[in-house]
Amino acid sequence: MVKVEFRVLLIEDHDLIELNEAEIAAEPAAFRARLNADEVLDGALWIANDDQPPAEIVDELWQLVQVLCFEGAYALTGDTPTPLHYRYLSSGFELSLTPMGACVFLEGGDVPRLILNRAELVAALYDCGARFLSLLRALGAPRAALLSALMPFAERCARQLLFG
Repeated sequence: MVKVEFRVLLIEDHDLIELNEAEIAAEPAAFRARLNADEVLDGALWIANDDQPPAEIVDELWQLVQVLCFEGAYALTGDTPTPLHYRYLSSGFELSLTPMGACVFLEGGDVPRLILNRAELVAALYDCGARFLSLLRALGAPRAALLSALMPFAERCARQLLFG
């Protein structure tokens, strides 16, 4: 079973702190000020499959969600899925999602090569993006512009998933 989760990276007192989405969802009020303090949310998408080592893709979180969760899920659906190439904003790395039949090959950057079930990956990517949008809503006004910027990508992907 393919799982995709987002993580938020914060720097506090010169230490890097990684918060997974379950920690944030359990106490959103406790993290609101910390997550709204910086203009950019750095983070990661964590992609795991039962029998393979997980891939952690670290970059600016909004970019990961837009391109991988929404544009990636969109590109991988339908009768003629298309490859998606992701260029990290924070480094020179590139990552690709290459569909081949019922599978998708994830490779590049600094992550292990994964072979994933395409239908499971598409659902997991979209669901992760939707959970990130829920976080932005919970964070309120400071993240409203980011939420508005991501919504067209989420809506386009949702239409593709629902209506093909």
